[in-house]
Amino acid sequence: MTTVDTDSSPATFLWRRIARIVPAYWIFTTILLLTVLVLPGLFKQLKLDWAHVAASYVFLPWVSPTDGHIAPLLVQGWTLAYEMFFYVVFAAGLMMNQRLRAFAIPALLMALAIAGLLLAPQTTALKTYTAPRIAEFAAGIWLAMAWRHGAIKLARWQAALLLAMGLAIPVLATVTGIAINDRTVLALFGLPALLVVVAGLALEADAKEMAVAQGLRLGDASYSTYLGARDDRFGRLQGLDRSGLQRPSGSLLLRPGRPRLERRGGLGGLPPDRATGTPRPAACRRTAARYSRVSRLRRV
Repeated sequence: MTTVDTDSSPATFLWRRIARIVPAYWIFTTILLLTVLVLPGLFKQLKLDWAHVAASYVFLPWVSPTDGHIAPLLVQGWTLAYEMFFYVVFAAGLMMNQRLRAFAIPALLMALAIAGLLLAPQTTALKTYTAPRIAEFAAGIWLAMAWRHGAIKLARWQAALLLAMGLAIPVLATVTGIAINDRTVLALFGLPALLVVVAGLALEADAKEMAVAQGLRLGDASYSTYLGARDDRFGRLQGLDRSGLQRPSGSLLLRPGRPRLERRGGLGGLPPDRATGTPRPAACRRTAARYSRVSRLRRV
């Protein structure tokens, strides 16, 4: 957030963020809403509540009637409640002088995160705006200041090491089954994200030399790509069990024909798990028999 040490007005700052974020999010949300209304059979488990829908459009944290989580109608937009709150706080901070806001805004954000850990509020708004991930915005401000003042200078191997650590920590946490909660989320995901960004900034000069037009366009489209990407929880909230259409993921793409393969004994014609008890098709039974005979011959 390099605006921290510039003189942008609050109104200009907010307008630029709204113009960048709101149109794409509203388009994807509206597509989902219209699809639910026109083809309700595709989303049998998704429950509509108009207060929740309205809150989704204005970025207010709201409990989803579908699964009880705090999330908008378009689940991929769950981060935008934090982001919009941060923009409002930051815009208010722009009315201070540069030196004061550089410390006042991060201090406020850190205080909110600490208060959330100590007080554990239960209301939806307070749970959202005092969540530990609020501290990540403070870290972003300090990192932006360090970058603008030329303080991020690392050798390539140091940047590569930070990048590897940032990617490895979440993977190890997932593989080892470490509990992810308010007290561990910053260490397991917030800190690694910070390491990855630091590494990226340190390698930025090299990246500029290798940049190509297609890559830059992909980066510009990353937000829209994110909104239309798969979200596992969103995928579990929807689906069509008997209509001949595949259960959709976070994107609204439907591929016909897959359930027919599943009914014949497995996805793509592969034998199903033995625990399901689903009969195997004849071709699969013959294949299994051949492998069984080969296995016995090898043992002999």
